Amino acid sequence: MEPRPRYRGGEAFVRGLVEAVPGAFEGKDLRAEYGYGLDYGSFEDNGLPSDGWLSTIALCDAVAWLGMNAIVADASTETSVLLPGGEALLRGLFDYIEQVLVEGGDDPYLHWIDSELFDGAPWTESVIELLGPHTVRALRAAQESRGRYGIRGVGRWD
Repeated sequence: MEPRPRYRGGEAFVRGLVEAVPGAFEGKDLRAEYGYGLDYGSFEDNGLPSDGWLSTIALCDAVAWLGMNAIVADASTETSVLLPGGEALLRGLFDYIEQVLVEGGDDPYLHWIDSELFDGAPWTESVIELLGPHTVRALRAAQESRGRYGIRGVGRWD
């Protein structure tokens, strides 16, 4: 049996995210913002120490920053427009997420990524061409599993 890819959780995920979208973290003290070096009683994912909240909060922060610097979205009409330079900023995020999803394989601990990227995100349709195949698969799974509950931004378009 082949070993499973190793999920980059917690601090490793956030450090990669900072490299992918540096503007979102400019001027932030990562230890102060995300608690690096503090003992939260972290659990292990696939044998690697991890704190899932660090990853979730950092991805949420990156998506919020991109929502102000890369794209203008109107949730009421579920439309969006890329700002000048926005494509490059979004590519940084989505290329990194694609890498994480490829490395993570079918790791169940990665389910939170689709929530941070797609739930309530009216910009999803306009950036689909920037998503890699694994990220599109995560979007489609989110559409299928949560779209029937009417969550905006997921499951509302093909």
